[in-house]
Amino acid sequence: MKRLIFSALLIFSLSGVQAQESKFGVKGGLNFANLVGDDYGADIRTSIHFGILAEIAITKKFSIQPEILYSGQGTKSEDLTWKLDYLTLPIMVKFLVAEGFSLEAGPYAAYNLISEWKWEDGSMDYKDDTSLIDMGAGIGLEYELPTGVFFQARYNVGMLTIWNINYTMYGFENAPDMEQPQTKNVGLQLSIGYKF
Repeated sequence: MKRLIFSALLIFSLSGVQAQESKFGVKGGLNFANLVGDDYGADIRTSIHFGILAEIAITKKFSIQPEILYSGQGTKSEDLTWKLDYLTLPIMVKFLVAEGFSLEAGPYAAYNLISEWKWEDGSMDYKDDTSLIDMGAGIGLEYELPTGVFFQARYNVGMLTIWNINYTMYGFENAPDMEQPQTKNVGLQLSIGYKF
């Protein structure tokens, strides 16, 4: 995780080399998150995300946009909410298709900050059974006004299971042979932000 943070900070610092072609910004918005895989059937958890970004121009049409975001994810059912919150580091490649309008795609890495099951009468920390690292990819679009205000929509798909269950701790006799459930993060992000 230290390498991921260092890489993101390095990209942010290098963006100052061509400051006249680069922008910095802030963003925030809503997450509509869920978990998929291994017949996992639950509902969308609505939460928030917020953070900082840098848009580094490569050509007039292409740019790279690293971000550092706090992102609330997880899922919920009728009686239970699974709160999975991450420090997320997306690196998006952007292509300008029209004035102010661009398409974006790229990978992300994320570090789990909170894993908690919550219900009406209480809660339980679930971090011991949750993988610390998630990785995946996102695809989306953005519209930026001449004032620097922008709007984004992005869909993210996790590629790693969110589970890290210690079956031995739970007393399973065949624990060494048991595989982790293949349950992954997915979600839609709607953002508003400002670049300067």
